[in-house]
Amino acid sequence: MKITSKVFFRSFLLSFAIFAIVAGIIIASLYTDKISIDPTKEESNVLVGISHNGDIISVAVLSCDPKNNIITFLTIPDNTILSDGSVLQEHYVGSTQPGFKTHIEKMIGAKIDRYLILSVEAISQITNEIGRFEYLIPYKFTYNDIEHSGQSYMNGELAFAMFTYNGYDKTKVSLANIGDSYLRSFLTKHGNPATADKIAASISNNALKKEINTNISSDELVKYCDFIARYSTMLHSTVTLEGEYHTTNENIYFYPSNLNSDHNIFKK
Repeated sequence: MKITSKVFFRSFLLSFAIFAIVAGIIIASLYTDKISIDPTKEESNVLVGISHNGDIISVAVLSCDPKNNIITFLTIPDNTILSDGSVLQEHYVGSTQPGFKTHIEKMIGAKIDRYLILSVEAISQITNEIGRFEYLIPYKFTYNDIEHSGQSYMNGELAFAMFTYNGYDKTKVSLANIGDSYLRSFLTKHGNPATADKIAASISNNALKKEINTNISSDELVKYCDFIARYSTMLHSTVTLEGEYHTTNENIYFYPSNLNSDHNIFKK
């Protein structure tokens, strides 16, 4: 009788464990389906950033509105100062810490649905894989003893040099603006149906996993690239944060007028 009881108890535990696992998989699947995004059909806000050596050097939020065929760009200024005197960008330490994203959500009065942070190395490789493009360099820099400025054809090596150049006058140069102009120029050239799949494949390349930090699923990435493929036919809009700039001897800082917006900045 004791042996039978033990066998029954073990069988019960095993059955319960299997049931719990199956139930967990079903619930997780339902939850994932519930929160997944189809950017070709529904609005979403995507935080796009560029990082170097674990630090974020450029931040923007893109509002994707497929129903009205609009993409809106919001650049977060370099060295944005928070209420406690700290710099927003310094709250990003190798990953999208909850506080970093939350601060931005409060400033824009809207939820950030997805994020895509690419290292400068990733930017360089993706540029080379997708193809060079015409780009107006906003601030001159030196690479291989050659000064680069004005209209150029940007490839991966030149992009890496531009984002990592140490000779910029930080009181006049904005890496956030460089990131913004680079993204727009890239999309102007490559935001079309012919390269949509290629962009998705490049970003999801296993070799770049350590260089990209994102919560966009593989299926969503394909959909986002399908949305971007309509770039040439979209209305391109821009919004900005209100605030003041203060310059020191070494840098420039941005003080937002409102750190807790009571409305969605992307909605008029």
